[in-house]
Amino acid sequence: MICGLRAADRASTPFVQRTPTPACGAWPTGNAGSMIIAGVAVFCVLLLVAAFVAPRLSRHPQRAGQKTVGVGQRGASHAPGKLGHWFSKPFNSAQKAIGKSGSAGRRGRGKMPL
Repeated sequence: MICGLRAADRASTPFVQRTPTPACGAWPTGNAGSMIIAGVAVFCVLLLVAAFVAPRLSRHPQRAGQKTVGVGQRGASHAPGKLGHWFSKPFNSAQKAIGKSGSAGRRGRGKMPL
């Protein structure tokens, strides 16, 4: 039995309802929302370190991160009415966090007595 179907079932009918099994990868292994938050947090920390070490070179990764999050924000804002505003808010706050972490690293580097 591969992915919830017997070989005879797969051959006879192309549109059979498959039952989720762990072998198919149909069961989720984690919470997607918390993974996105963790990914943004890790990116912000890496950007903070990069901005502290190389202030000029950190602007391109910062813009790339903001651009990537902006794609999601633009997509979410197309929902009708207030729903679009509410859906785009998490992306807006992620963009602000990325910008603040980059600027904080550059600001910290500027205050160093080197």
